[in-house]
Amino acid sequence: NATQVVESQSKKQIVQTFPDIKNHWCQSIIEKFLRKNWVKGYNDGFFKPDKLISRAEFTAMVIRILNKIDENSEYTFNDI
Repeated sequence: NATQVVESQSKKQIVQTFPDIKNHWCQSIIEKFLRKNWVKGYNDGFFKPDKLISRAEFTAMVIRILNKIDENSEYTFNDI
């Protein structure tokens, strides 16, 4: 994965980006979600924007969006 520094009016912000989202139809939304830490890429350095996500990935994203993370909870899914 890659990072880039974006200067806003008040501060510099480090934005994580991925080579496979460049020129993707949803690039700006993905980058917005990355800045908010709502989504993450894969360990291989790619985001895989056209890949279907698993129920576990969807649940993790919803939890991050709703900011309802309980570090002491353990979540298990039978389909992964």
